[in-house]
Amino acid sequence: MRRPGRIFQADVDIEAGCFYTKKGRNTGSLNNSGYRLINLKFKNEKRHAVMTLHFAIFCEANNVTELPKGYCLHHIDCRPDLNNGIDNLALCTPSYNNFCAAKNRDYNGIYQKRKENGFKQKIVATAKNKELTFKSQSEAARFFSVNVSRISRIVNNKKYHGSIMKDGLAYDFCRA
Repeated sequence: MRRPGRIFQADVDIEAGCFYTKKGRNTGSLNNSGYRLINLKFKNEKRHAVMTLHFAIFCEANNVTELPKGYCLHHIDCRPDLNNGIDNLALCTPSYNNFCAAKNRDYNGIYQKRKENGFKQKIVATAKNKELTFKSQSEAARFFSVNVSRISRIVNNKKYHGSIMKDGLAYDFCRA
């Protein structure tokens, strides 16, 4: 049921898990992690904020602006890309959220894929006109004299981890 927002300057339908802005129905856009992000303006303020849609729905439903310390939101049906209605959201501890995620993970598929690769992830390092292939992240880390976690963070596109310099070339990394 659509109603005016209490916290954000938009109408909200907490059952359907969407907002209505000047442009119409807004369910946000999908990010790389599978969650929907939405840009909303706070009521009686000039500032906007980009946040996950399920967080904005939870805030509107409970008239709060932050979660209680030590808690997170969990999608009961494990589909954050499709169902952000309030009936599908539960406040829980991070350990319970991780338990639910692990329960739905296909460990056999992950194991088989890793087994095919000899339990190692091939890494490709590319620079201007040079490409190097390594059998594992460990081998790449030894070659570039860095910690394995640095290679892992670059491969997984973690914030603040870009490339590694060696012999005057900037190398980027990806899985082979």
